[in-house]
Amino acid sequence: MSVVIDTRTGASGKNRASRQRFNERMRKSARDALERKLGDSKGFKDILDGGIDVPIPQRDLKQPRIGHNPQKGSKDYVLPGNKKYRANDGIERQQGGGGGRGRKASDSGDGEDDFEWHLSQQEALDFLMEELELPHMHKKGGADAGHTKPQRAGFVSQGMPNRVDLVRSFSQRIGRDLAVNGALEREIIKMYEQKQSVLLGYLEGTDENVPDLPAHTLTNNIQYMDALRSQTDFLNDLVADEISDDDEALVAAIENRIEDLERRRAGVPFLTEKDLRYRNYVQVPQPVTKAVMFCIMDVSGSVTEEMKNNSKVFYWLLYKFLQSKYDHVETVFIRHTHEAEEVDHDNFFYSRVTGGTVVSPALRLTDEIIKKRYSNVNEWNIYAAHTCDGDNTSSDNNAVTELMHETILPQCQGFFYMEVGTDDDSDRSKEPSTNLWRTYQRVMKANKLENMWMAYSAKVEDSVRVFREFFKKRGVHQTQNKQKAAAFNIA
Repeated sequence: MSVVIDTRTGASGKNRASRQRFNERMRKSARDALERKLGDSKGFKDILDGGIDVPIPQRDLKQPRIGHNPQKGSKDYVLPGNKKYRANDGIERQQGGGGGRGRKASDSGDGEDDFEWHLSQQEALDFLMEELELPHMHKKGGADAGHTKPQRAGFVSQGMPNRVDLVRSFSQRIGRDLAVNGALEREIIKMYEQKQSVLLGYLEGTDENVPDLPAHTLTNNIQYMDALRSQTDFLNDLVADEISDDDEALVAAIENRIEDLERRRAGVPFLTEKDLRYRNYVQVPQPVTKAVMFCIMDVSGSVTEEMKNNSKVFYWLLYKFLQSKYDHVETVFIRHTHEAEEVDHDNFFYSRVTGGTVVSPALRLTDEIIKKRYSNVNEWNIYAAHTCDGDNTSSDNNAVTELMHETILPQCQGFFYMEVGTDDDSDRSKEPSTNLWRTYQRVMKANKLENMWMAYSAKVEDSVRVFREFFKKRGVHQTQNKQKAAAFNIA
């Protein structure tokens, strides 16, 4: 027998767990539909224009329901007046087909989804960047005054009510009680002892049994005072008929004094503002994870506008990704032809400078900037991304190999190379055969740090796919010691 345990339903008739599963299914459907729409450049253009409409299948809009299967289970029927069955005859279960109603077939091909979800540019980017991260990012920088967390720093006498420390406050109260109430209690005990001595004088030579008193110590003032009160009340009743007028007046004066002391003792508050102690917190600067991303783009004459657009799509996604995911990541833009220069964001994406193709100046400039601005490699997570058409000058390949081997990869947490091409490149495949591709491929195969990735992009949608492949989550991060211990052996 199956037992279904469900939570209480909300105002809409759906419980919270089912609603969460429904929302997750809707997000997955939207994410899958977005990836399908990005299979052509028009889909990405829609995102750049401010938003995109993604279709959601009707089946994903429905929430599951629990019901009975009409083809299962046992049923009892009463069939009066039939000529086929008699009492106690068994009726065979109906085989095949169900009780559902069919639908007419259609020859119009694929239909159109009834529901479309409009995603704004930011929502579409959020979907694209889900489960992405910078790989091997673990180095902690110095303490940053802008990045703090509260830390306990003792106690203070003033603060917010929710920070009252009851244990410390009661400790303060006990100290005050010993200082104030203790003096009053000692005075009251002294008065009771005077009254006791007066009354005991009338019992000398008699056989009256007087209640014993406990031993008086520093810690049992209240118990001893209560015992004295009981004893003096007993003595007062015992000698009431024999006490003289003078002693009676003396006892009355003592009782008035005790009453005054008791009233003063009762007026002492249980807790005062001076007793309260509050937990104190101070904001302590915390080490932050800092990173820098070098964006290196080939803008030489051999790179067509279509190739540049592929590179710009990749870097635009990377820039948005760094802005939205990380607070302490800097971006350095480098454009290169046969020369390399550091530029700002606008010049990187919109400048029309062109020239020959030499890659080593860009790598050399990257190394110079690292040494100048990010010299403490123990604090900075350093990344570099390079896009190029792969047509590097042959004489420059050895310099590229040496720079990658000696300076770039040992300092980087990750190096990403995307080679750009066009759809009409008949001699290009998923594994291009350009000079730079072969050079980088030899470096990557000999790279034991596992911090280099390569991919090829022939069109805009390829750039989106490469971006997600480069920065997908890769599980456990490598440690810094492992990176430093690894070595290169370039053939």
